[in-house]
Amino acid sequence: MKRLTALVLTLVMALGMTACGAKKEEAPAASAPAASAPAASAPAASEGWTPDRAIELVACYGAGGGHDILLRTMQKIIVDEKLSTANFNVVNKDGGSGAIGMAYVDGHAGDPHYLMCTTSSFTTTPLKTKLGFTYENFTPIALLGLDPSIIVVRTDSGITNLDELLATPDVSLGGTGVGTVDHIITTKLNAAKGVEINYVPYNGDGEQVTALLGSQVTSICCNYNTVSEYIGTGDFTCIATFTPERLTANPDVATAVEQGYDIEMSLYRGVCAPAGISEAEKEFYIDLMTKLNETEAWHTEYLAANGVEPHFITGDDFKAYLDEVNEEFTIAMTEAGLI
Repeated sequence: MKRLTALVLTLVMALGMTACGAKKEEAPAASAPAASAPAASAPAASEGWTPDRAIELVACYGAGGGHDILLRTMQKIIVDEKLSTANFNVVNKDGGSGAIGMAYVDGHAGDPHYLMCTTSSFTTTPLKTKLGFTYENFTPIALLGLDPSIIVVRTDSGITNLDELLATPDVSLGGTGVGTVDHIITTKLNAAKGVEINYVPYNGDGEQVTALLGSQVTSICCNYNTVSEYIGTGDFTCIATFTPERLTANPDVATAVEQGYDIEMSLYRGVCAPAGISEAEKEFYIDLMTKLNETEAWHTEYLAANGVEPHFITGDDFKAYLDEVNEEFTIAMTEAGLI
């Protein structure tokens, strides 16, 4: 799980529409100019693409979750930094460990007016459920960062590390969905100590946070940005990270490896468009994400603010990354008995 070590996964409903980018017809060739006249400029090889209606930024989980935070921050920075004249609307399509949102975007194949947030469930959910599509049925645009996985407990529980968590009677751990990174981490913790943790799947980050606030579970496995506010207020305590190194945002917390558990996982955060869009439409989004990544605001207001590690690749490189992640998750989920 080397790639997952450096990093670490969510799909979905709907309608089909045709691609709407149109190219202008080339003008007929002009007759050769006189020697004294300036040469006519050559026609552009590509006209590019401009959206002709608002673009939907599709979050596969509910309001307040990791998808929602990423896309709403993205929307704000695009407007503030004047990165595009297009209009962007965030749309939440939660349910089915990301399957509802994925199906929604898959149903709009060929229509470039949709951009979907993708995380590890983009890979794991199709592996464990026959959805009729996989990550390969979408157009990879950009990997934007790697989001560390952590375990947090209520501070008033008195639990301070993984050994104490696993020694807790009737220990339970909440996560987002079945067969996700959270679930895989739980099965690995079970195997490490021979303890049966009661894994409780939720539809999104917001639900699992609410469950821990209400003491419905002992702990939750999530990403740092999901609970950073509650760690800051002292309501939650982070007891382990599944990263190679300690988090910059919380350097006092030992990694799982430091605590004797050989588990390293993070989830990727990126964006994909529907299948069947043109190269010009794909390049519009790659260019936009590149401009976004070059802004100071993106690095401070999203990456640093949410504990997400910078890791930016686009297009075919992102596709190759997804191929590798899919192979690694297939192995991990098979070993965990999830597929």
